[in-house]
Amino acid sequence: MHERVLSDRKFMIDAAIVRTMKARRTVPHNELVTEVIRLVRFPLDIQQMKTRVEKLIEDEYMARDEKEPSMYHYVA
Repeated sequence: MHERVLSDRKFMIDAAIVRTMKARRTVPHNELVTEVIRLVRFPLDIQQMKTRVEKLIEDEYMARDEKEPSMYHYVA
């Protein structure tokens, strides 16, 4: 059951990140973290969020700014 909850949380974090990115198109890292914390209904582990951001970058939903690495752009 614990594994299922962790898996569901991954999808909820992904959804919150993509929802924020889609609405704003370009977001600094700190604002993204703040917004995702506001959207999810459970205590957010920042390391888990970092992992999810990297996965979404890898899957080409978002990208880092070339000049400012703490800025993200919505791609998909």
